[in-house]
Amino acid sequence: SSPSPPWVAEAAAIPSTSRAMLGAALTPHPATGELQKPGLCPRDFTRCLHQEPPLCTNDSACPGWLKCCSHECRLRCTPPAEGMAPLAEPQ
Repeated sequence: SSPSPPWVAEAAAIPSTSRAMLGAALTPHPATGELQKPGLCPRDFTRCLHQEPPLCTNDSACPGWLKCCSHECRLRCTPPAEGMAPLAEPQ
């Protein structure tokens, strides 16, 4: 069997209450109408000769708080940019 993508372990580490809260935080993108998770994609300074096939299509295709972002020459599930942490646990 092939190894799991790296985001699988990251998503599994997110408490279930945060994952449930995130489901309610999806908002439609003003231009495309696709559902987006909070936060921004990190800047990617990779120079690509061509794009690789995507590993995701939009934020709702990514587990937990990960966003579908262009990173290292392909769309992939990526943690949001620094300062855009997942929603905090309720106290």
